[in-house]
Amino acid sequence: MPQGTGVGIYGYSWDRNNKKRTIIPEEVEIVQEIFTMASTGHSIISIAKDLNERLIPTKGSKTGKRNFWHSLTIRRMIKNSSYIGETYFGVTSRVSSARTIVHPQDKWTLLENVTPAIISEELFNDANAQLDKPKVRTGRPKNAPLVKFYAWSISV
Repeated sequence: MPQGTGVGIYGYSWDRNNKKRTIIPEEVEIVQEIFTMASTGHSIISIAKDLNERLIPTKGSKTGKRNFWHSLTIRRMIKNSSYIGETYFGVTSRVSSARTIVHPQDKWTLLENVTPAIISEELFNDANAQLDKPKVRTGRPKNAPLVKFYAWSISV
């Protein structure tokens, strides 16, 4: 059984009865779009910015409360092999409330038929190859902030 904290993996819900992930069709389209954009060279910042501008809800968004996409979220999604149907147990262990360790890959256990694939292995590899490419750094910001904050004046 997969372990973790939080609301789960974007694109899936957890079926407690069958002990498997099930696909959420509305989220699958976004996952496929994220991987396609990454595989064609879009930066993770530009992907997050695009999702925020289009008001695409995150996994943690709820009615009346909107969370924003962040580049780290996009990076973690692209690196997550669950999207190609590979779910591992024993990847990490919590040592303390502030520290987690990653175990060597030979200690991981592949859990069969727990997570259905959303994207192809080829698309996953292409997106990860683009993500791992060295980036040219000019010293100047290339992107605007992910979220625009507006100053509101309050008159008393």
